[in-house]
Amino acid sequence: MRWLILFLLLPTISVYAQKFEGLKIKEQQLVYLQDAALHAGARLPIGILVRAYSKSPDKCKEFRTKEGYFQGKGNMGWGEFVVEVEGGRWNKVKGEIIVSDDHSVEKLDIKITNRFHPDFKIEKVIEINHGGTQEFVFEGEKGFTGRRGGDAGVSNVGSRQNNISLHHGEDGGKGGKGNPGDSLEIFVSVVQEADGEMVLVKVVNLSKKKEYSRKFNPANAGKIAIISKGGQGGDGGNGGNGKRAGTSLGRGGDGGDGGDGGDGGAIFVYMDTKAEKYRNRIDVYSQGGEPGEHGRPGTPAYYVNSENQRVYGQRGRNGLNGRSGNVGPAPVFKILELEQE
Repeated sequence: MRWLILFLLLPTISVYAQKFEGLKIKEQQLVYLQDAALHAGARLPIGILVRAYSKSPDKCKEFRTKEGYFQGKGNMGWGEFVVEVEGGRWNKVKGEIIVSDDHSVEKLDIKITNRFHPDFKIEKVIEINHGGTQEFVFEGEKGFTGRRGGDAGVSNVGSRQNNISLHHGEDGGKGGKGNPGDSLEIFVSVVQEADGEMVLVKVVNLSKKKEYSRKFNPANAGKIAIISKGGQGGDGGNGGNGKRAGTSLGRGGDGGDGGDGGDGGAIFVYMDTKAEKYRNRIDVYSQGGEPGEHGRPGTPAYYVNSENQRVYGQRGRNGLNGRSGNVGPAPVFKILELEQE
């Protein structure tokens, strides 16, 4: 097994090692959107651009990483590189850096080396500007999936009125209603930092008994959207399959209906007097959950006629999709007076 794995890796390693064989690197760059809004949890696609030559520096070959910044228009894979990030984590599949959820992190420290060319090294520090729009979504649990209808047989006596039968498929069950959105308390204050005035937002999830903190920089067009969303309705169960009984062809059961989405949760926002001026930068929504998908009908029984064609019984029907959940109560905003020292 060890030899097999080594054999499989050799062609890949050979391709990587040969890419710059005989070439001298003229230029190597880390590329990314310079004015990207970076905040806790933000995603930053990056790319590597390499220009290399064999004889004349004026005649370079250009190499780009495929995933990430160049959006598939590249000729190198990230497998050739080792990427180390402080202040975030690296997603090699998508070619992006995900900023840490810790709002106190102020920079990304990036180090990139090539596995097969030790002279290739990029080091870069990117400041986190706490700008742009941050979206924070709290969603209720999805409703349960409806039970699948039983196939025709002794254990199934049918579920349709006036049509009790041992060879029809049973209808699928209805999906459950999504759970309500989480109840939230949001506390907004202003803090002074080296880069100026920052808005600190603490979210207390009363439903799950958890706390989260974010901050944004008003000077960098920072703002935050916080959403309490009902859970999606459960999907309807599929109908059971029909069975042939003599000359009678059992039909497939109907698919079950999807469950309704859960209702949005209650939101209470408390702002200190210094933060009140940033009211228009804090959006809060209570949204209903999405409807559950309908179940599919079961397969009817069939027989093969004299012309070697299949003749099917009656097909069941799709269930109905559920309905969207209701919007929750209007968010409540309150201004708190600061205590005098």
